[in-house]
Amino acid sequence: MKRLWALSIVAASAALGCPAWSAEAPEAAPKKYREAPEFPFPAEWKKIKASLLNEGTADEAGKKVFADYYTFAVCELTRWKNREKFDVIRTSVIKELNSYGRAKETTLHDQLVIKLSSDLPKIFNNAEYYPTARVNCLLLYGALNTKEGDITGKGAEPLAAARAVLVGIVNDPKQPDYLRATALSGIMRHAENGPAAEVRRDLTPSVVKLLASQPDKKANKDVYNFFRRRAAEILRAIATRGYDAGLAQAVEPLAVLAADENARLEERCEAIRTLGYLDKRNFDEKGAGDIARTFTTFAAEVARQTPAPAAEEAEGDVANAGDAAADGAKPASAAVAAAPVPAAIQPSEEKEKQEAKSQPVLSPDNQVYFLKCVDVGLNGPGPEISKGRALGLTTAATDDASKKLTASVSTKLKEMGTILVRRKDKSGPLNDDEINKMQAAAEELEALLDKGAAVAAGSTADQARANTPPPRVP
Repeated sequence: MKRLWALSIVAASAALGCPAWSAEAPEAAPKKYREAPEFPFPAEWKKIKASLLNEGTADEAGKKVFADYYTFAVCELTRWKNREKFDVIRTSVIKELNSYGRAKETTLHDQLVIKLSSDLPKIFNNAEYYPTARVNCLLLYGALNTKEGDITGKGAEPLAAARAVLVGIVNDPKQPDYLRATALSGIMRHAENGPAAEVRRDLTPSVVKLLASQPDKKANKDVYNFFRRRAAEILRAIATRGYDAGLAQAVEPLAVLAADENARLEERCEAIRTLGYLDKRNFDEKGAGDIARTFTTFAAEVARQTPAPAAEEAEGDVANAGDAAADGAKPASAAVAAAPVPAAIQPSEEKEKQEAKSQPVLSPDNQVYFLKCVDVGLNGPGPEISKGRALGLTTAATDDASKKLTASVSTKLKEMGTILVRRKDKSGPLNDDEINKMQAAAEELEALLDKGAAVAAGSTADQARANTPPPRVP
């Protein structure tokens, strides 16, 4: 039973790509939680459902049948006995709404969306319900659309009224972490599909606030960094849709995350990648040099993390630099995309294993992924997304020192990419010669940092001398 409880939390979390925050698993239905009152299944619903899919309208009796069915579905999402079927119930409701929204008339669809947008908050805002019930009701709420898209989902317009509710949950530190993470999933969908101007107005300031937030003394740093990573990804989705002046406020907190040695590599990587999606106008030209040095430091760190020999990998001794390093056999995009489960909430045995591991190492594929983040951070995501806009840090570098550094790092990234992509063993670790080349590249990146620091120090000294008044003549 304990395992089933844990799996029900994990299943809901899998839909988010987020950590499975979970309390102690009970042996039976926990008495401290409640369920919605029993509500009968309206048998007539199946009889009239098919005939309404194409028309999208119903008489008063039919409307009541549909309203009763969705009341039944929401109530079922609170049942302990259904905990392994929450995902099925939720996704079936979403698919049905999608179908009604593509009918000739959308009257029925619109009425059902209004009903669900009223009923679901009564569950996810109430701490008396099971955590998994609250998660699934909030996931369903975040998936509601004013306008449904085509069969692939393209063209969908999320329910605008939901944005304020989702943002309110995310920015409320009193809410449980699992609910805040669920709300972020809905916010991401709004960032990608909502009207661009409304998204900039409703989401950008709040997501920047989350990114820049400081943890309290009791906060778990891994969970805190997870939220910062999600914030960076949402801001990147917003930036993809065009220039947003409000993203200028995101530059500093993104740079702070990129430089944070206490964050995982994949979290820092996402911050760097998002900086590459920002418009030249978002950057303060004076700060471009500092951010460029952060990028260089990150690239050198990735180059230093030499892959372990194949024999050690076979024994499962590869140290974990987040999911990316532990999953080196998978394509880098798949390995890095999954958010890691914070060690603090893993089973104790797994936590001890992780803490016992030494200096993290990366597979060549994941080194490629992380170095690509730096390339995007410097040079932007490419013409398909930029569409003629000046994106990436290189466009914001105006002083000679910053221009030289960004150009030198870009060159070094290409060299390291060639070593990794063209390695002799395409599916395995680097050989000794390739490892030596990567270590040499790391040293050259570090030398660029040392040179830049010396130049900056000399410039500061020159400025200080220029500002020093001449000695008084007796």
